[in-house]
Formats: sequence, structure tokens, C-alpha cells
Amino acid sequence: MQTLKTEIREKLIFEAKRSFLESNFKNSSMRSIAEASGVTVGNVYRYFKNKEDLFYEVVADAYNSIMEIIDMDHGSSINLGNAGPGIGGYGIVTDKVLQSIINVFIKYRQEINILICRSYGSRFENVKSELESLIADKIHEEIFSRNVYGTIDLSIFTRTLANTCVDGISSICASSMDDEQMQKNIYGLILYLFEGAKFRLLMLEKKLGGDDIE
Repeated sequence: MQTLKTEIREKLIFEAKRSFLESNFKNSSMRSIAEASGVTVGNVYRYFKNKEDLFYEVVADAYNSIMEIIDMDHGSSINLGNAGPGIGGYGIVTDKVLQSIINVFIKYRQEINILICRSYGSRFENVKSELESLIADKIHEEIFSRNVYGTIDLSIFTRTLANTCVDGISSICASSMDDEQMQKNIYGLILYLFEGAKFRLLMLEKKLGGDDIE
């Protein structure tokens, strides 16, 4: 009997994840999840008190991993603006916060996709914003902390870069790439966005400041 209950519970979680991926939290229903699982709606509520509870069960590990990253010590050195030899031979520096984010995206690709793109209406709908804020803080701290001419509102730059970074990695997670391809593409995206960022900012500020650039 206990084995049967475990199988039903796992089936409900599986079908719920598929429903959240295909639709989203708001548009998924307990009835449709129950039908896909081959049980009655009333039986679903024996395992999960509501849709929010079921949603948490689907994304819990990914969510907790993201929260650990947000809460971890961010004092490690990161050098996104001057990438050199590093992780996996792809030229990304080994910053523990950055590497932790990448690892979580790869390990929980479907759950991350649900959290970031399909959690509207749930209590997790702000996870994307929280992750973007973390990345924006790192960008500002390590790349844009020195504003030479003060002609640019760097908060807009950092937030835009962070948004682009999270959206890009989310798209990679939603793709059919295998894990190795995902790592290469995530590293490539980060290199594309951040390599030489300090130099580009300096040149931009000089130009906006009226300096001649040869």
C-alpha cells in the first residue's frame, strides 16, 4: 500500500511538472493534473493541500538551491570583465557564485525554466527578479564600480546586462541541448556579454565625455 501511495505521489509530481512546463502555474489545474495521473481530483488533495503546495514540490530543490546562492558569501573575487583561462577550458574565471549559478541551471534545467518563466501567480514569481538583482550586484561590484566620468547611469546598464544574462541562460535551459552543450553555451553567453566590459565602458564614457578616441 505504501509503495502504491509513493507511486501515485511521484506520478502527480511528474504530471504537474509537465503541466507547468507546457502552460504555467496560473493556467494549470488540479483537475487536469489528476486526469493525466489517472486519479480523481479528490485523491490529489490527499497528497497535496492545494496547487501551490504541488508547485512547491516540483520546484523545491531548484528554489532552495537558488536561495542558497543568494544567501551565500558573495565576497569571492570575480573578474568577468577580463576573462581568462578557467572553468572547463572555456575561458571563464572560477568565481564560486557564478559557478554555483551555472551548476544550478544545468542540474535543474526544467525546474528553473518553470520558476523563471512559468511561475506567475505563485508565491515564487519574484525568483527571476531576485536572481537578476544578485547578478546585477556582482556586475556593478566587479565591473562597473569605477565610473570615470559619471556620465552614465550604471544601474540601468547593470540591470540590463543581468536581465539579458538570465533570459539567455533560461532560453538555453529550455532548449534540447545536452549538459555539455549547455555548459558551452552558457559560458559562451557570459563571455559574449562580459569579456572586455570594463574597456568598453571606459571607451563609452570617454566618447560621451567629449574625449577623442583614436
